[in-house]
Amino acid sequence: MLSAHRSILNLFTNNIGIEGVPTYTNLLARADVEHGGHDSLTILSLGGIDSVEITPCAADSDGTNFYQTQYMGRRETGALTWKHAFNATLASDLTASYAVTRQNIEQQQQTGYFWVNGSPCHATTEASYGENARDGLLRLSYTLRAGWRGWLFSGGASGSLQMLGDSVAQPIGQLSPFSASTAAVDAVAFDRHFAAGQEAVFVQAEGPLGKRLSLMGAVRAEGFAIDGSHALEPRVSILYRLNQRQSLHASWNASAQLPPTMDLLSFPGNRLLQPITVRQTAAGMRLWQSSWGTFDAEAYTRHYRREPVSTEFPQLMLFNMVDTLGQSIVWLPLSGTGSADSRGLEAALRAHWQSRVQLLSSVTRSHSDYRALDGIQRPGNYDTPMAINTLTSFRLPHGFILNGRESFTSGRVYTPFDIAGSLAQDRGIYDLSHMNALRGPVYNRLDLEFQRDFSFSGRQLEMRGGTENVLNRGNLLGYVWLQGCTTGTICANSAGASPPIGKVDQIGRFPVFSAQYRF
Repeated sequence: MLSAHRSILNLFTNNIGIEGVPTYTNLLARADVEHGGHDSLTILSLGGIDSVEITPCAADSDGTNFYQTQYMGRRETGALTWKHAFNATLASDLTASYAVTRQNIEQQQQTGYFWVNGSPCHATTEASYGENARDGLLRLSYTLRAGWRGWLFSGGASGSLQMLGDSVAQPIGQLSPFSASTAAVDAVAFDRHFAAGQEAVFVQAEGPLGKRLSLMGAVRAEGFAIDGSHALEPRVSILYRLNQRQSLHASWNASAQLPPTMDLLSFPGNRLLQPITVRQTAAGMRLWQSSWGTFDAEAYTRHYRREPVSTEFPQLMLFNMVDTLGQSIVWLPLSGTGSADSRGLEAALRAHWQSRVQLLSSVTRSHSDYRALDGIQRPGNYDTPMAINTLTSFRLPHGFILNGRESFTSGRVYTPFDIAGSLAQDRGIYDLSHMNALRGPVYNRLDLEFQRDFSFSGRQLEMRGGTENVLNRGNLLGYVWLQGCTTGTICANSAGASPPIGKVDQIGRFPVFSAQYRF
């Protein structure tokens, strides 16, 4: 299977609200080979390149920041998996994989502008940030599975080598978007080139306990050489069948993950950060099951510990970091003393009518909050009290299929600007005393797509075409401070007009097309 994607938004605009537009290209290749009924081989390769160049006009009253940014990233991953069946009850998987990430970022702080051929959009700049990252990951894993009296037992081990090559320089620091201080802060420079290992082992058993009860239990142990930490991750789940149409289920699990590597390396104290841990409990019920579909409900809670929090700004943590929408790169000294909680209730309906109509709809009521260094509970960035998602598929005459997706959620939370401080310095400064205190308008997006398959000579051509955001909703991405804005209906001036704050929306109505050829 071969697949390729290329963004074309840059053909229609050079500005999506942040003085630039991203482009990307993705490639996917996969091959499956079976031999003798006992062995199979899967080869997978996935890669992508993305880039964006943000060039605000220094004299533009609608400019959102005074940082020029050039970004290019490349990511590749590949895997080779050999599956072998020793007999009807014993099988194994052996997987070798790699992943490579390359990332280059350059930023220049605009310090003024000059005129060229009547245009003032030519800035004098000073280098403010540079990043050159070349990280790789090699992994080898082995899993053995055995069946016995209706039970499935499995166990395995994996080892990986993380090769880090990160170079970052922020020579002049930055005028922090989180502080009204006029002094540049957080100047940082580091160059890390080393390798670190990570190993893990696991065992798992699942099967029936009688006619109605099923049980699954597992435990995983991990070790992280980069900071010398370890984690034990147990998991257990049960399923009880009340009758042919209804059942109860519950689960509990614990997991751990290191903070992002670049955050670990940015400041010496950050090397003391421990793995972030999460404990999750879930309980639910299959309320109904029949030939036309199923109806399920589930409640869950998650508790996060050792979340990295800022030691400079007690309201900030990685869990709720403000999206500065193309402004300066922010690195912060961190400590692992934060916590967060998430809880919710979800109902899901899966239904179909003959083979012509399929429906998947879910309604979720949830809440997510965090506590940074100051200990105050606030909504997290992904706090979405209400979310409704519906996927539909209609089989039409002449082989056409109409697919639809409707999403409706509560508005996203955001942090307002400190108006007085921002006006005084003509730059966006966030009011951290109202961190994530405001919520934008509701999010609503409808996507429609037609699909038609063509078969000939044992081959298949699948063609899709449609429109994303059919209703052209202006769904909020965030708000930006329009630097240098002194006139106009949204600009601050001596007459007391509104402050220069601009709304940036997510992508509006947009056509999509794809083709896939199977041979």
